[in-house]
Amino acid sequence: ESIVQKCISFDTSSVVYHIIFHNSNFKATFNRDGGQDYTVLNRILPTGAAAGRGIAINGNVLSLLNGSAVNGSIWFYSPNGVLAGPTASFVTGGLVLTTLDHPYSTTDGSISFGSGGAFQFGGPGGTTSPTVPGTAAILSAGATVNAAIAANSYVAIVAPRVDQRGAIAVDGGVALVAAEQVQLNFAPNALFDVAVTIGTSDPQGIVHTGSTLGAARQAANPGGQIALVAVPKNDALTMLVSGILGYQPATSAAVDNGVVVLSGGYGLANGALQNGATAANAGLSFNGATTVTSDTVVRASGAIGSALSSGQSFTVSTTETTGGTPVPLDLTMLSDGALTLNLTNSVIRSSGDITLGAGSPSAGANLSVTVTDSGGPLQSGAVGPAAAAGIIAGGNLLVAATASGNGPSLTGGNVTVTLNGSNSRLFSTGLGTFEAAARATPPVSGAAATTTATGGTALLDIRGGTASFGTLSISAEALGGASTGPGGNATGGSAELRVSGGALTATAITVNANATGGAGAVGTVSTGGQTGGRGSGGTARLITSGGTVTATGINAVAIGTGGDGGTAPAPLTDGGAGGAGEGGIASVDGSGGLLTVASLLVSADAVGGNGGPSVGVPVARNGGAGGSAIGGS
Repeated sequence: ESIVQKCISFDTSSVVYHIIFHNSNFKATFNRDGGQDYTVLNRILPTGAAAGRGIAINGNVLSLLNGSAVNGSIWFYSPNGVLAGPTASFVTGGLVLTTLDHPYSTTDGSISFGSGGAFQFGGPGGTTSPTVPGTAAILSAGATVNAAIAANSYVAIVAPRVDQRGAIAVDGGVALVAAEQVQLNFAPNALFDVAVTIGTSDPQGIVHTGSTLGAARQAANPGGQIALVAVPKNDALTMLVSGILGYQPATSAAVDNGVVVLSGGYGLANGALQNGATAANAGLSFNGATTVTSDTVVRASGAIGSALSSGQSFTVSTTETTGGTPVPLDLTMLSDGALTLNLTNSVIRSSGDITLGAGSPSAGANLSVTVTDSGGPLQSGAVGPAAAAGIIAGGNLLVAATASGNGPSLTGGNVTVTLNGSNSRLFSTGLGTFEAAARATPPVSGAAATTTATGGTALLDIRGGTASFGTLSISAEALGGASTGPGGNATGGSAELRVSGGALTATAITVNANATGGAGAVGTVSTGGQTGGRGSGGTARLITSGGTVTATGINAVAIGTGGDGGTAPAPLTDGGAGGAGEGGIASVDGSGGLLTVASLLVSADAVGGNGGPSVGVPVARNGGAGGSAIGGS
């Protein structure tokens, strides 16, 4: 049951500060005797000379059921700003702070919810007031929200600008949304639907410096989500994130302990990021020490960057262990634009996998990571070595500006990772992968007839410090494709490993600029098999001028392989010709430093594609000619 309460302020002056809802020594108690859960929407609309002023909540807000049990949801709406001051405290079953109006029934005063619990903030609806651009909902430092007592509770702060500087505790989920018009679904499983129809003009949208924590999940109530979503209206924005986010350790390692989603420009559907961005140019920056205690997904339609100060870290980890080992939590950062991490005396650490990605499915973007120890303090963590600067992954480390799909053309981006200083670290217990590849995927309905692929540039430059991986791969490979036409040509890019100082260890090291042309499509009743695409190897180099490299095996390969010709299935048609293979440039230059390796392969071979067979019935024609092969150097 819900009710809309229109609050009338007796403060009608035109001063610039907020209208006080109540002061620090006052308590506002909402109670329902009998029945079940309830929602109260407090609509506070300053009028007359006070029009344009926001409201300030400085005291305690408490919601009860039958005078004792914490239950019920309390919502506050005021169009010009909602401020929870440093002495504010909320103990409720659910809380909403917003500057966006809501549809409600003028007949019985109930809040209007849509299908599946969806709720419209900021219209459309005949009972709503226009959104005031630039207004803010603020939880001040010192303010507290305790919604962790009631099961499946929620907290939502929705406005063109959201500042979360206080402390939020919740049993279910949290949604911080920066927009002028949005539909939000309060799902019982704490996985939100967030559909933004009008974004915000605020340059940050969301600033998070406080703590936003969920209760430990139970076997009977797993999952949950803490979501920060900011979508720009016209100009670009950059969400600023620091502080503490995530769920407390789960009751057992087998329980899904929720996820933290930081989204710039993307909506959510049942907790998952939508396939396409709602708006471009929504970026995100980590501007202070950040600790996350759940799996973390960062997705931005604009650029992602870091502004960590000396001695600060972005850490994804938990105190929960299995057999004495920290439960792995994964960190994923994906940017449609550039991803730039300048880690000077600062560390990114995760107890699980770390994935960094930049670009779109058809073209990789620029991805730059610079790790520099200039005398900063050593920082330790639950997983991996202590480091003054670095990226530490308890699982795999993937740094990629790779294009992948089945459009007409794919182009790898540019990946540059640089390690400087004696106490800098790159560490992965599993695979360490640095790639700017271009790979055609198996065709699906609507795929391009031919997909060409061109690798980008991938460089791992170790100038100091220590890099340690289970296995190491540096790749700018290219794989062409086809659905109904000739195989797409593939051209390898530039893959390079440079070591001029420090130490690198791995079981195996591969520097890969291979290229494989796409296979020709199967012929039709009127055509023969399609020809295979050309594969032209790129440039694969390993250069040591200082430091040490230790590995069991090292491969530097720039092999060009032609795609196979397509099959001719019809009578009186020929199989497609195989594509040409052209070797690239592969080299290992150990002019300085110490290179210790048990086996070494350097190859710029070329392999022509196989001609496609003719399998027509009752008469088969000629198989396609094999492709030519020209070795590289």
